[in-house]
Amino acid sequence: MPFRIRFDRLHEVLQAAYGWSNSHLYEFRIRDVGLGIPDGGFEDPIDARKATLLSAIEDIGARSFKYLYDFADGWTHTVKIAKTFPVIADLNDPFLLDAVGRCPPEDVGGPWRYEEFREALANKNHERHDELVAWWGSADYDPAAIDVSAVFAPLDWLYFEACCVCEKVSRTIWRFAWQMMDLLGATKLSSRAAETDVGRML
Repeated sequence: MPFRIRFDRLHEVLQAAYGWSNSHLYEFRIRDVGLGIPDGGFEDPIDARKATLLSAIEDIGARSFKYLYDFADGWTHTVKIAKTFPVIADLNDPFLLDAVGRCPPEDVGGPWRYEEFREALANKNHERHDELVAWWGSADYDPAAIDVSAVFAPLDWLYFEACCVCEKVSRTIWRFAWQMMDLLGATKLSSRAAETDVGRML
């Protein structure tokens, strides 16, 4: 994970790694500082789109922080900075080193409902077995199983999306530069024409 990643992008990376759909509000908590998407409330968090992981870690000095997602379900994750590496040229995007286990299904109802979900699927006599099998689409659920390729796909998409944004920004900058060059060139020609006219008058 690049240290200069913005917190809103870090949120997207975590969503991709979890296999969730980014359908709910989120907030990062670094000690007593919150970072999320302000909504105009009295105690708004710092705008996650304007803060980087590096700036927050340097300012606060923490090596771990909380990631809160879906305030109704109440998921709270601890994110730890296990190890840092020197900057590697041309390697500016998140990538997966390893993965253990799978994440709970989104909208399952939080940690307590997740336990009920697993119990209900495993027990045909559970009062919610049929309901949750229909919701999940199967009676099979292995919390230890993980499809690494399914994690890579959304991470690759985030990289592709970032490249497209960079390309659009680059094209906009170059278009602006050419327009300025054209404008300066036209101004220069107009100045020369004016100088010639004044010379003739003199």
